[in-house]
Amino acid sequence: MKHEQAPIKDFCTREEFEADPARVLDAAIQAPVVVKAPNGRFTIEFVLGEKRSVGEWATSPGQLEDGDSF
Repeated sequence: MKHEQAPIKDFCTREEFEADPARVLDAAIQAPVVVKAPNGRFTIEFVLGEKRSVGEWATSPGQLEDGDSF
């Protein structure tokens, strides 16, 4: 059974997101949302049931910097 996803739509600016992130995160449960930034955009998507261990997350690209330890 394929999960139907609502279309992505513009939701708010980065400043609005930073002022009230819970509102955007709650909306992302229903459908992906776009947070507009001056030089691009962020797409926030909720994926039900996706779980990773802290170790897996920490060693994924962009999480730990050189010299950091886990």
